Amino acid sequence: MNNLLMFFEETSTETPQNQNWVSLVVMLVLVVGFFLLTVLPQKRKQKKRDQELAEKMQVGAEIITLGGLVGTIVEMDDQFFWIETGLGENKQVIKMVRQAYHSLASELPAKDAQKKEDSDQDEIK
Repeated sequence: MNNLLMFFEETSTETPQNQNWVSLVVMLVLVVGFFLLTVLPQKRKQKKRDQELAEKMQVGAEIITLGGLVGTIVEMDDQFFWIETGLGENKQVIKMVRQAYHSLASELPAKDAQKKEDSDQDEIK
């Protein structure tokens, strides 16, 4: 028992500099691991989603912008798109940057219907 205590005393007094270096390496490995496991997959998903939305974005598509405007795309170029919004004589054409595109308006009712079905099934159970 005495030998065991002496062993721990010797290791704790001999390596304070080595312990600092080891703890720094461990922290660095944890940070890199966290980044690889959380941030990179999220970036890949976002990039894939952006590509899919860009492919669906065509003249005539009904869209929702980040600001909440709903309209039909009437013209597009590399940087901008123009949406027509309003009813009857009150129709307006608005020029927006391509980054303001959020989603297709046709996608929303399907999601809401699915949520309603799920909640109805939960109430039945």
